[in-house]
Amino acid sequence: MDSPPLLPWAITHWPVLEALNNYDGLDEAPTVFNRHATAYAVGQAQYSRANALIATMLATSVLREAHHVDVTVRDLKDETKTM
Repeated sequence: MDSPPLLPWAITHWPVLEALNNYDGLDEAPTVFNRHATAYAVGQAQYSRANALIATMLATSVLREAHHVDVTVRDLKDETKTM
């Protein structure tokens, strides 16, 4: 079975890595979207319209890519059954 193309996977998941950068609460909260800061540094620095949009777009792209990979894998399995 072929693996999914690397470029779409990387484009989809690279922002996830940025969003999961560690934030320990000792430093000032980052203004960019960060999951840890959103959970532990409640304030306007994290809860902004821009960060809400980024979080929504990130979740949408990850779900879309997961669905695409699932459909592709199912199609490949169906093709091997008919051979």
